Amino acid sequence: MNLGELIETAKELADDSRAAGLWSKDALKVYANEAENEAARRSRLIVDIETAKDANDDPVCHYPVLKGDYSITLHPKILFVRRVKIASQPLVLPRVHIKDLDLLAPDWDSHAEGSVVAYCSNWQPRKLLFYNAFDAVDTVKLQVVRLPLVPMIGPDDVPEIDESQHMGLVNWMLFRAFTKPDPDTKDKVKAKDYLDLFEQQFGKRSSAIDETWIQREHGYDEFEGLF
Repeated sequence: MNLGELIETAKELADDSRAAGLWSKDALKVYANEAENEAARRSRLIVDIETAKDANDDPVCHYPVLKGDYSITLHPKILFVRRVKIASQPLVLPRVHIKDLDLLAPDWDSHAEGSVVAYCSNWQPRKLLFYNAFDAVDTVKLQVVRLPLVPMIGPDDVPEIDESQHMGLVNWMLFRAFTKPDPDTKDKVKAKDYLDLFEQQFGKRSSAIDETWIQREHGYDEFEGLF
């Protein structure tokens, strides 16, 4: 389904046949983009290993590094990092907790150059730290869980999540539509029903506390688990 079809489906299910419409197409466009972001975040729907850069030329999965670099700043749409590999090395890098790095390599903060043997994702928010610093120009390749890179704007724009999940987005759109504070549109019962349908498909909303804990404490063994 494209954006135009999502909007028309929402209007049809809401029995919005008025010429002017109970909700503007701009409002429904906002709700559709919210729906995709909510779905992607709750169900970890977008797993990416191939998108090198976004439309603004900012790195998404491939990060060029220079000699002496010891960290990268992650793209703001990235929720979790699942896999890290240095282009020049054959093996995937292991992930190390900052506490273990302090115990095993107490000189890590000198950022000496050498072979990169591990990465740390709970050093600073939205950054990956490498041990050691790079001793040559290279590329860091990531597998990530992320949000959609660009919003849907035109009627032909299509959600980035899989097509099998598109219809579920309409439930969020109608939840938001029926919570609009207007006597002609607000309906708490319908809003709750549509939110329940959305959450049955995509799950409850992730809290910032949960996502921060997962990023900080999870993923230091062979189990992929929560992210």
